[in-house]
Amino acid sequence: MQKFYATLLTFIFLLSTTIFGQQPAVDFRYSPATYLAALCFPDDWQKSLINEKGELAYDFGPGPYAKPLTTIRIGIKEKELALTKQYFENPRIPIAVTEWAGDGLTMRQEAFALLPNPRIAATPVSSARVKRLNGLNGAVGWAAPEGVADPAFRNAAWGVNRPIQYRVQIQPGSKKRVALGICEPYKPRAGMRILELRVEGAAFQTVDPMAEGRRNLPQVFLFEAHDENTDGELAIEVHAALASPDPNVFLNAFWIFSADAAVSTEQIVSGELSAQAEVYYPCGLENESHAPTTRIDALRATIAGESVTPVIKIQSSRDFDFDKDTGLLKWNGKPYLLSSPRAISANSNNGEWLLELPAGARQVEGIVLHGNAVTSGLVGMPDLQAERQRVINFWEQEAHVPQGRIHVPDRGIQYLLEASARNMYQIREAVDGRLQFQPGPSVYRGMWLHDMVYAVEAAAFLGDLAGARAVVENVLRLQQPDGQIRVMAPHVMYRETPLLVYLVCRYAQLANDPAWLNARWQNVTRGLAWIDATRRQTLADSNASFFGLMPPSFTDGGIPGINAEYSGVYWSLIALRQAREAAVWLGHANEARQWQILFDEFMASFQRAYERDKRQDAHGHWYLPMRVADTSKTEAPQRGQWAPLEAIFRGGFLEAKNELVTGTLAVLDDSLKQGLTVNTGWLMNGVWPFFDALRGMAHLWYGNREQAVAALYAIANHASPLGTWVEEQHPQGIGNRTAGDASNASASAFYIALLRRMLVSEQGDQLSLLAGVPAAWLAPNVKIELNQAPTEFGLLSLRAQIAEDGRTASIFIARLRNAIAHNKMLLHLRAFRQQGYVMKDGKALPDYVQLDPTQDTTIELTLKNR
Repeated sequence: MQKFYATLLTFIFLLSTTIFGQQPAVDFRYSPATYLAALCFPDDWQKSLINEKGELAYDFGPGPYAKPLTTIRIGIKEKELALTKQYFENPRIPIAVTEWAGDGLTMRQEAFALLPNPRIAATPVSSARVKRLNGLNGAVGWAAPEGVADPAFRNAAWGVNRPIQYRVQIQPGSKKRVALGICEPYKPRAGMRILELRVEGAAFQTVDPMAEGRRNLPQVFLFEAHDENTDGELAIEVHAALASPDPNVFLNAFWIFSADAAVSTEQIVSGELSAQAEVYYPCGLENESHAPTTRIDALRATIAGESVTPVIKIQSSRDFDFDKDTGLLKWNGKPYLLSSPRAISANSNNGEWLLELPAGARQVEGIVLHGNAVTSGLVGMPDLQAERQRVINFWEQEAHVPQGRIHVPDRGIQYLLEASARNMYQIREAVDGRLQFQPGPSVYRGMWLHDMVYAVEAAAFLGDLAGARAVVENVLRLQQPDGQIRVMAPHVMYRETPLLVYLVCRYAQLANDPAWLNARWQNVTRGLAWIDATRRQTLADSNASFFGLMPPSFTDGGIPGINAEYSGVYWSLIALRQAREAAVWLGHANEARQWQILFDEFMASFQRAYERDKRQDAHGHWYLPMRVADTSKTEAPQRGQWAPLEAIFRGGFLEAKNELVTGTLAVLDDSLKQGLTVNTGWLMNGVWPFFDALRGMAHLWYGNREQAVAALYAIANHASPLGTWVEEQHPQGIGNRTAGDASNASASAFYIALLRRMLVSEQGDQLSLLAGVPAAWLAPNVKIELNQAPTEFGLLSLRAQIAEDGRTASIFIARLRNAIAHNKMLLHLRAFRQQGYVMKDGKALPDYVQLDPTQDTTIELTLKNR
């Protein structure tokens, strides 16, 4: 298997035919200039990453975003070789290979994470008095505090579009004096990040860390705290102020003193009082201090050539010490990096360390250790060849990443499918003991409900219904008594509640589990009641631009600020339709009727607003700006047009020839660079690869197979060679900037969703098979296979096989266990017809044939005039 994928990668890198020609190809021609890929294990607390330079990448903070503060790689003294290739030999196994060459030298490096030893337990840094909720994001060495300052100011806890929340055990009802410490090293001026500091029993304080215009200024704010609810826990939180341009917050440290303690902010900043505090808590170290095991990442390099002196290069904001007797690089008094052969010297300059190894060494190994359990007595260089095999065995036998349900003939597309499945589960995480899919490992290391819809669908499509269900049930616990769900902060996003309603119904239908949905039906009814009540708030003023729609809220996805906007409207309509179908499925006739009435009222309001707000682009195509009553002249028509695309292929309430459908697709298709739509998101003149997965799915729903295929290959060619995407990037010739998170798991989920819909998709009571298959896939001796793939009609098994000589083809579809006879199952045959196939009896192939989903079906095809 390893050799097969090595051959595959060579094939991919050498292939260079155009995606718009007869033979589309994946060759990563538009790979972003900078990227990351995960090396860690599923649900891992340590999100180990490798970058485009072959460096291990760690320590991500709230600015600069998605940029590692620590990087580590093997090199050669006084030589910079050119990177020639980077790949996974097997996309299911994250052993990253990077190759360099130059000056008569070559170097091949492998990077991978070692399986943790469960026998080594971690001891938390802090006492059991302190716990952190809602994620443990933190950055080591993020700040460089000026002057004499407590070392805790160097590190920071941070919240990604959500608050930082601590709970500290104290005597119930008692009072305390609390100090919160902050130190901002990133923002260049005042007004760019505004924090709201909250301590239970005290007045909130709104602070701007850059109010004095000085970076790395350590500051302390005092609070007279009181356990008001007498639960024996003191709440300490940091929220983004509503006026803050950046919703990501941070906290470096906090101190708790007795209520009558005489303290000054100057003494606390300097560290004089840290030993006297009842609680002294450096923030941002929780991931390591709470780690259940030590985690080790490895680098192995083989060097060929003359006159070689290997080195290990480290760029970091951490404070390291080098032990020349052992060759260990230490952080915080504990082993951090060990090499074989051992380093004989170390030099550091402005955060850059260079460890020199013995001259002439051709095999170099290095390990990096994370976790509070690390001690010098436990450290020795493991047998990395044996550890490598353990890693392979784990990913092949124990990882529980759903692989093997979908097989397509294009090796590049299959490589990305398998890498995407793995990446989703590597970025997934247990937060507060419950699993959640996450968009990314750094700036998006948290829950985003919109992205969750695609991640849950992708997991279900791949056959992991149990994992998808666990994530959905985790989300349900966040629903409030009135039916609303709020995940994003500080601004409300009104589409989150309809997203939840849709997610619950969609999962239940994919799992064919009406009993599960019935048990959670109140979550659906409460969510729709909240949508109804929230919409009714808009009916108080018939002159309001959003009359009959939804109140103003945050949009995201390229649209800043609080606006009357259409994404909440689209998703409310999508949720109402999905819930109504679910109600019919469960036999809840009264609710189905009520929701149809609400849908009709909502749709009528939307149609009136559409006629008022619709615009034409420069080519005369009609579209609807995302903002309600938008009269701007400078916004690109394609900006934020992801929401109408979702309404097209998810909603089912827009006809194919609808002006909004045809116009939106035309606007986007006229705005392509490198096959992707430009200027849709946050990055000016940038492309957003997984946005175009939505465009591809909308085209597929419309019946435009060729456009969907072109979108799939354009997305694939914007991936990194390690099978990951950044959120946004500049096209070649415009710049090298990227935006958002890298090793982006949402991109992985969207890619899986598009590919699956090209093979099988549901539309009402209709199941379409092979509607998006490219004709180029139907070459001699290939197969397309779905193996017990979940659909709303039951588990689907399908195999389309082309004979070795290409003269015949057979298509087998197994009966769907949960289907009923009146369900429509359409097998699309246009791609086969395009390749010259006819029915076995010589009759021409139609666009599609309708099959009985309750029966096994085999269709035999032959080449015309063979």
